[in-house]
Amino acid sequence: KKIRKIGSYDLVIDMQGLIKSALISRLIKSPITLGFNRFSIRESLASFFYNKTFNYGYEKNVIERNVALINFAFGLDANIFSFRARIFSVDAESILFITITSAILKLTSPG
Repeated sequence: KKIRKIGSYDLVIDMQGLIKSALISRLIKSPITLGFNRFSIRESLASFFYNKTFNYGYEKNVIERNVALINFAFGLDANIFSFRARIFSVDAESILFITITSAILKLTSPG
């Protein structure tokens, strides 16, 4: 019930690819729920909750994968370092990117 009360969005993107995150993404009111396709995530059943999917190698770095998903969603051509200090122009009222990770293996370096 609480999820349904948060309002509606033009687009919801699930970058986790887990059944739990996919279900929550789908419960948020939105005409488009985007996530990785069943070959690109650990929990392939999660892809059934999306009405739009993206194929990107699961073996790739998670940050690289998420940037590719954002590029796909918004028609951008950014790399993993562009998101640190760049404002993108897209036709939307507001966009929130949460790009924090607690796992050291998910961090990237410019070199």
